[in-house]
Amino acid sequence: DALVGAAGAIALAVEEDGLHFLIQELGSGTSAKAAAHVRVAAAALIETLCANCAHDLSTYHTSLIGNLIGMFHADEPPVLRAALRGLDALVKSLPKERHALLVTTIRTSIADVSAEYRAAQLAAGMSHNEPSLLPALCEKSGLASLVAVYLQGLMTGTPELREQSAAALGEAVNVTSPAALKPFVIQITGPLIRIVGDRFPWQVGHPGLCL
Repeated sequence: DALVGAAGAIALAVEEDGLHFLIQELGSGTSAKAAAHVRVAAAALIETLCANCAHDLSTYHTSLIGNLIGMFHADEPPVLRAALRGLDALVKSLPKERHALLVTTIRTSIADVSAEYRAAQLAAGMSHNEPSLLPALCEKSGLASLVAVYLQGLMTGTPELREQSAAALGEAVNVTSPAALKPFVIQITGPLIRIVGDRFPWQVGHPGLCL
């Protein structure tokens, strides 16, 4: 912890023109080739950076989100939890009204890592009839950051973004365990009921109904 704290202090001292190189190094640390303790440390540094950096990190959000969600099918629970904390810090670093800007990036990253995990499970002999649940989304509160972003898109976005947010939410639910989903059911249900009503275009309601 002391070493991670020291590394975090160094990361926060990096000037704006050095952020590109720092983000690249953190990306390498989160890769599947890295050891578990390295991935945990890299995710912790991303968490620190997002929570405390004085510079605008919006240019790097796509990379950081991809790096963090890329760890959502790790074998080691500490890696999963570190990735979730990192994503939570990134989402919370933005004002709520800007959360919807992350819908497409998060949805794409979840789709990519889900497909990768599914392929690995099938190659290992899993039946095609069995669902592939992302390990990170089976963790307690694993769905929290995704729900925050997708619901903001549902409630405040353009008709196109609302439709995409509804579809993204359905896709996330499909790779989340029932136990991990349970705490979010009430939070999700209200907005979904509203989007299938006359208030929003019918195209928005269709993906939401798939939940």
